[in-house]
Amino acid sequence: MTHFAMPVSTYMMKPVFSVTADTTLESVYRVLSERGVSCVPVVEPGGRAIGVLSRTDLIRLGRRPSDPLDGTSALSWSPATAADKLHHEVVTLPSDAPVVTAARTMVKQRIHRVFVADGGELTGVFSTKEVLVAIRDKRVATPIGSLVAHAPYTIPVAAQLSQAIDRLSAAHVSGIVVVDEEHWPVGMFSQFEALLSRDRPATTPLQDTMSYAMLCLHAATPLYRAAAHAHATRARRVLVIEDRRVTGVLTGLDFARAVMGA
Repeated sequence: MTHFAMPVSTYMMKPVFSVTADTTLESVYRVLSERGVSCVPVVEPGGRAIGVLSRTDLIRLGRRPSDPLDGTSALSWSPATAADKLHHEVVTLPSDAPVVTAARTMVKQRIHRVFVADGGELTGVFSTKEVLVAIRDKRVATPIGSLVAHAPYTIPVAAQLSQAIDRLSAAHVSGIVVVDEEHWPVGMFSQFEALLSRDRPATTPLQDTMSYAMLCLHAATPLYRAAAHAHATRARRVLVIEDRRVTGVLTGLDFARAVMGA
């Protein structure tokens, strides 16, 4: 029996913030920003969820060409409503589902959260943020270097905002590492920064919009300590350092995979 058999209700976040079918994409953006969440369910009268919209969706729907005229904003949405653009599948688990089942579901579906539902009602959210807390509490000591599956996606610090948004979309990731001329990490650019910069001209220098907050840890760092750091700093990814260079990156889904293998 895995030691991640505790129910998702132990860690899930509540309440569940949602939008209605007639909510505009602009208003969906405001809900995500104000509530500090990356995805919301779209509900109909009575509260039944009919779909979801995420930061990834908003960036894909609002993305501008990489070489617009100077002064054009980096992201812009049509007057469409949530009902026009939502994903119809709402991935749910009951509140007594084990944490390892939630982790397996997220990895398989390549999503960063599952909604918790009982009796047809959404009662909570279990995301990769909650995975971090579970790993921290269980003190999984596996060195993070052994879990690195891929090198980080990077972009030069001299790039423009529109190029960074293009890179995010093309790589199908939620964040990329900004590197200097020596390929050393100097910042991060994620979906959060992309949406935060939505009204800026597409030609804005990337260094004016990137986040300077980074979490860099040595490859020998135990997983539970990396999880604790990531949760405390609200980092969505950990840069793995060895021999004074970045050898990889751990994302929320990588932490979920670690739960599956524990």
